[in-house]
Amino acid sequence: VESMIRHRLGASPRRLHARKLAVSRCSPSDVSAFIDSNHIDGNVRCSHAVKLTTQSGEIVAACTLRTAHHGSIAGAGEVARMCLAMGTHMAGGVSKLIHESRKIALELSADRLVSYADNRLGGACYVTCMQPESTTVNRFWWTDGAKRYDRFSIRADSAAGITEKQAAENAGVSRIYCCSNTRYSVKVSP
Repeated sequence: VESMIRHRLGASPRRLHARKLAVSRCSPSDVSAFIDSNHIDGNVRCSHAVKLTTQSGEIVAACTLRTAHHGSIAGAGEVARMCLAMGTHMAGGVSKLIHESRKIALELSADRLVSYADNRLGGACYVTCMQPESTTVNRFWWTDGAKRYDRFSIRADSAAGITEKQAAENAGVSRIYCCSNTRYSVKVSP
């Protein structure tokens, strides 16, 4: 959070230019620790990954991708996570990651690439390379009062006759609500 505030104030201690960084595809496991350390929501399951590295090989940005399987975006390439190293302002970094991600989406036979931006944090990083498409409903997480858990970690179990509310009580968690997301999209073409 401190890194995000510094960035918005123009006070990031490190400045990099994407044109001086190498872009490469990698295994999702190659960037999972980086994402856990630099993305506010941590890493998630994905099938593909792209990273930006310095000449010394340091990972300074990463993007993971998967194929969307739900609703109107089923079959689209989906950015699962994207983040830059904390404390780093990177001119052109997001555009460079999205450019390579569009190539991956095309290889996956997707017609577009989509990503979601949390409206409490904004989606300004996408405005030069993707178009806002829609806004989703308010979201929530689960909490035990000390840690926050993904909303999909507590589920109803109809086979066992357990409702979501009962599953939450059994796990000792309650809901905490957040704002909505905005979905961004860009067409993928050869």
